[in-house]
Amino acid sequence: MAGFIGLANILLATVESTEGVKVTVRFPAGGGTSADARGRTFSPREVVTVVLRPERLRIEASEPAGKAVGRIMATVKAVVFQGAITRVDLASAGGMGLTVLLLAQDSVELEERQQVWVTWEADGVTVLPVQVATATD
Repeated sequence: MAGFIGLANILLATVESTEGVKVTVRFPAGGGTSADARGRTFSPREVVTVVLRPERLRIEASEPAGKAVGRIMATVKAVVFQGAITRVDLASAGGMGLTVLLLAQDSVELEERQQVWVTWEADGVTVLPVQVATATD
């Protein structure tokens, strides 16, 4: 059994489609992602858990033009400088909390209550059945 130590964003989503080894999901308040199913079987309309690594996320001021695998709109709640990194706490339109860890060179000017897009690539997301995610909590 593998364990996990560290910070992760855990969000609920609904499966939109599956194609080969890829699963595509949508978040309740908009946005979505595609991910490798990693040998798991998913069904359309199934509620799943999406795990996002905070160090793999990016923040953009405007909606990304198709270059990211996943995206969700969010509101900046707090920006905390922590030396080599900046921690950004956000809330999605649906109220789901998110944390993004930005390296100093990747930091962007942000203000509280600012609307932004959080984006990520395939290596920053894992989709799990809800039962698996709750069994390992």
